[in-house]
Amino acid sequence: PVGCMVYRNILEAHPKYWDSDFNGGNVRISASGEAVIRVRAPSTYFVWKYIAIPHIRLRLCQPNVIVKNKPPDATLYFGLNET
Repeated sequence: PVGCMVYRNILEAHPKYWDSDFNGGNVRISASGEAVIRVRAPSTYFVWKYIAIPHIRLRLCQPNVIVKNKPPDATLYFGLNET
């Protein structure tokens, strides 16, 4: 992957909510239903002897719904077919 940080494993690549290097956040939706998400070069990590494709995960939140163990609603991959 070009231009992204590569971590030794998935635990190092995904800081906890309370860690100083946590890279998550919330985005407000406009009245018209539009949201803007800005992404810097996503990181990746080793999975056994391979490197995972750099990606970000998105969760759609609703009022009064706990998302602690909710799986992502979408995963966006970056850097496919780069040379």
